[in-house]
Amino acid sequence: HLTPPTSYIPWRTLFETQQQNPFRSKSTVGWYPLGSMFNHSCSPNCLWYLIGDYLFIYVCASNIRCGDELTISYCPLWISSLNERTSQLRQFGITSCRCLLCSYDRSNMPQYENELKIFSNLRALSRQKNLSRSKRFNYLKKLKEIYEFIKKKFRQRSIGFINEFVDLENLSHYFQHKCDENNHDDIDEIEIETFLNEQESSF
Repeated sequence: HLTPPTSYIPWRTLFETQQQNPFRSKSTVGWYPLGSMFNHSCSPNCLWYLIGDYLFIYVCASNIRCGDELTISYCPLWISSLNERTSQLRQFGITSCRCLLCSYDRSNMPQYENELKIFSNLRALSRQKNLSRSKRFNYLKKLKEIYEFIKKKFRQRSIGFINEFVDLENLSHYFQHKCDENNHDDIDEIEIETFLNEQESSF
């Protein structure tokens, strides 16, 4: 009569582990008989990574009971978009994932996907070359607003918006350390410094 355990994955552990997973690599080929027995979940209770030719899978949820199924993710855990995850999972023959995360995301469409699309479009605009410092900073502030909105609106989501969080951090870092030399327009530097300090503290 107990409810199924929910995964709690520390962000730092998730971020560092997923960076080692060769999802985007075309050169890594291997056959792992035991690893291939794990079923998929977008909200898994185990994480996997490779070191050389060795596959490591470890339990990351602390409330797993005897008899509970151990699962891993077949796609990167930082993908927030349900549509994008579904597209990636089709290559494994999974047409509709029914894990807790996908069920939650599906129940909150279309607003959920719309907000992620707005974030993605603004992110592309903020990466344009030769933007003035003020325009790039305005894009950065808008991205921050959208991130804070979806984080609050969908706070019951079992995995946070990791991709958007990391993108926001990377853009802040870029803005801080690689300013456009020829585009120093009138802008409040104190406001920028305050914003970036807040971002650094949140990360």
